[in-house]
Amino acid sequence: MVKDFIKLAKTKGKGWIDYSWPNPVTKKVDKKSTYLEKSGDVLIASGIYK
Repeated sequence: MVKDFIKLAKTKGKGWIDYSWPNPVTKKVDKKSTYLEKSGDVLIASGIYK
């Protein structure tokens, strides 16, 4: 997943990534989407569970 974040940042600079991740509330692995943008050498990201 982190490799996908870096690849997206290098190629497009911003966008959405979909993946599965453990949900801390339900304790199940749920689908999650994260939006990220590259700002200089920094990636800024925020994710939501679906």
